[in-house]
Amino acid sequence: MKNESMNLRNVLIGAFILVVAFSRLLDHPWNFTPVAAMALFGGAYLMNKTMAYLLPLAALLLSDVTIEVAHQLGYFAHGGFYGSMWAVYLGFALIVFLGSKVGKEIKPHTVLGGALAGSISFFVITNFATWLGGTMYPMSIEGLVACYTAGVPFFRHTMLGDLVYAIAFFGAFELMKYKFPVLVKVRVRK
Repeated sequence: MKNESMNLRNVLIGAFILVVAFSRLLDHPWNFTPVAAMALFGGAYLMNKTMAYLLPLAALLLSDVTIEVAHQLGYFAHGGFYGSMWAVYLGFALIVFLGSKVGKEIKPHTVLGGALAGSISFFVITNFATWLGGTMYPMSIEGLVACYTAGVPFFRHTMLGDLVYAIAFFGAFELMKYKFPVLVKVRVRK
């Protein structure tokens, strides 16, 4: 019975992650998306570490492929594939890792701290990759500073989206555990 409840719990979490990843196809304010909160959520609630990384990153890739196809068909102005894509996936993998730490003690302060740390690390990684690409900014300290400075307006939306969606996802799931006991963890993460 415990194994069945864990499987149902994982299926529900996996379905949620997939739906959230595809929310990227909906109109939204620039960088105000639930994707980083999804990665944090997956890292916190999926007990199998491989699945905790694989599901959010695979869902992100699947949504990137869909965006690229839609772009090729003329539905989106920007495609799903781009030069610094590796940095985005590295950033989200780090957010899954942060989620695994949040999952050890899911409390409001750990969720907010994880979301904020995820926003900051994603900003640092992806802007560094943009600068490293060498096409938008000079390859100098001044260019690096200019790159990070130009990213600040996007960071505000990213951080706000990460915090809002993390509160919503974690809060909703914690409330759902009271109504549906099958969602409660049946074993302790190691």
